[in-house]
Amino acid sequence: MKAIFVLPIRFLFTCLGFCLLYACAQVVSPTGGEMDVQAPVLISSEPVNGAINWKQNKLELKFNEYINLKDVSTQFIVSPPLKSIPEPKIKNKTLSLTWEDTLKPNTTYTFSFGNSIVDYTEQNAVENYRHVFSTGDFIDSLVVSGKLEKAYDHSVEKGILVMLYDENKAQKDSFPYKSLPDYFAKTNAFGNYFIPNVKSGNYKIFALKEGNANYLFDSDDEQIAFADSMLRLNKSTELNLSMFQEPKAKLFLKKPIKNYVGQLLLIYSKPLQNLSIESLQPSQKIKWQALEYSTWRDTVRYWYAGAEGDSLKLKLIADGVVIDTLLLKIPRKEDNKSKGDFVNGFAFKTNINGDGSFDLGKKIVLQFPSPVKNYVAGKILLTNQQDTVPLVFAFDDSLQRKAGISAQLKEDSTYVLLIPKGVFEDYEGVKNDTVKIKFKLLTASVYGTLKLGVKLPYEGAFVFQLLDDKENVLREQSLLKSETIFYEHIKPGVYKLKLIADNNTNKRWDSGKWLEKRQAERTYYYKNDLTIRANWDLEEQWVVEK
Repeated sequence: MKAIFVLPIRFLFTCLGFCLLYACAQVVSPTGGEMDVQAPVLISSEPVNGAINWKQNKLELKFNEYINLKDVSTQFIVSPPLKSIPEPKIKNKTLSLTWEDTLKPNTTYTFSFGNSIVDYTEQNAVENYRHVFSTGDFIDSLVVSGKLEKAYDHSVEKGILVMLYDENKAQKDSFPYKSLPDYFAKTNAFGNYFIPNVKSGNYKIFALKEGNANYLFDSDDEQIAFADSMLRLNKSTELNLSMFQEPKAKLFLKKPIKNYVGQLLLIYSKPLQNLSIESLQPSQKIKWQALEYSTWRDTVRYWYAGAEGDSLKLKLIADGVVIDTLLLKIPRKEDNKSKGDFVNGFAFKTNINGDGSFDLGKKIVLQFPSPVKNYVAGKILLTNQQDTVPLVFAFDDSLQRKAGISAQLKEDSTYVLLIPKGVFEDYEGVKNDTVKIKFKLLTASVYGTLKLGVKLPYEGAFVFQLLDDKENVLREQSLLKSETIFYEHIKPGVYKLKLIADNNTNKRWDSGKWLEKRQAERTYYYKNDLTIRANWDLEEQWVVEK
């Protein structure tokens, strides 16, 4: 018979008490209160916001909690600008500013802090805080606002200065170079600007993307925008601006010079019209040399072959004036195998797609790494199964770096292009290896077509462009009148339409010039992107507004 033990009831209560005490003694993480999502609140200021007849050189703002500053160098601005930008200082819950400049009489000052004032713990910002006071009897209330876009592609940028200059200051064309503005603001992320508390009067407006924070247009690397006429301000005004970078004033060779086997790549600050290159070593012989200009003529490739010695000493002459001298090592193939494009032999490129397909309506293009000296076009073979397809071979440029092969090709048919070894030879005697490419011509059903009626904004010369979604130019033509454009064999995708006012009829976009009061050539974009679908005809009408 098993023994049965009965615990006293007093012992049970004692154990229960110990359990309760243990539970109460456990360490539990505090839950904390709700997160602070409130921005600091201004409780007092000296002077008060909107004060008049303020003559002192200080500003003090007191908030209801501890504060800090964030991105103050990019967000804090004073308009009209002070000669010496005051540095905001924080002590506990107070922001203070002092300055040495003497304030202008009868002038409204705006201290804009943007979102730079934040609370100390959670970084909640006092959004777009502005503090305004006047040294005169009233607060000026006129506003100048608008949007600033880049003239070439209508893109926008944050932080561009938009400045107003009183007409007395702006009487001379040199004012953007020498004078500080009377009012200014910076563009936001959408390209919009807002200049508040402006006094009525006449002003010149000038925008500047600067690099040295001095409010002066003192470098041709800076971009500008301006209005054609004086802004006569007696009410709040909206004005849009187009920004551009002026052509470089001085001609100079940018560094570093790219020195490849058999070529120099020379990049200049502005377009060149007539460049010649001569050796400064009369005894040095160069068997062959040639120049190749880029589309904008600011980049020149100097091709040469058979240069004696281990270095080149050259003088560069533009329009009869020596503009540079160069002393450069002559690179050899054996010690320069990985530099730049096209330095490993004579391996040309083609426009046949990487997947082995080829587009309708095109000729086969061969792009050579350097000019071709000798070639035997008769050895090039184009076959369709077992049949030879007649072809026409011709170079497209005088230096013989780009050639085309034209032939009657059939849709949905497979071809083989065979270029035997040694068909092409460069000026160093290097020949191509055998190239055999199999490709298939696509069918019309994989493309779409575009029929576009274009009504020009006024009579004159224009350049029309079809762009892809990354704004690469796919097709381009000149327009002298309103007309209907028809493009076939367009690959499915998203496209943009662009029109350039070709004021000087040189078939390209040109920038402006401040001292000549010349704006950049205007560009227009169709309001919507176009979606081209396979085996689909798209018709659109574009009435270009002035």
